[in-house]
Amino acid sequence: MPLWRFFDYVDGGGDDLIEAWYQAQDDDAIRVQFDATIFILAATEDWTHRRVKAFKVLTGKHAGLCELRFTVEIDRRKRRFRPLGIWRKDSRDFVLLGSCEKSGRILIPSNAFELALHHKAEFEGGKGRIRERA
Repeated sequence: MPLWRFFDYVDGGGDDLIEAWYQAQDDDAIRVQFDATIFILAATEDWTHRRVKAFKVLTGKHAGLCELRFTVEIDRRKRRFRPLGIWRKDSRDFVLLGSCEKSGRILIPSNAFELALHHKAEFEGGKGRIRERA
């Protein structure tokens, strides 16, 4: 049995934001690596241990968010992805709010962190719902 559970945030309009991102990926390797990252983290006791590179608690203007981290090499090019979400501190639940690709300091989409903060506020304000990732 997994130690952690993952949920997708479904906004007030009924859109599952992470599933929409997932389905829009242009290469199956991205989806496979995302699934593998979740699988590994689900079985990892302490995500904050320094050896765990697939998880990071964000600070500063993005405080309150966390990011999952994975890299995929496609056509000899490394692509870095950052699914964003919130770690429900009193549980072992992680709610995915959206995702982005990072290329140096450039984000795709460029407003991914602001959107995640917006969705976090909506969720915490009782808007939308969550759906467990299968």
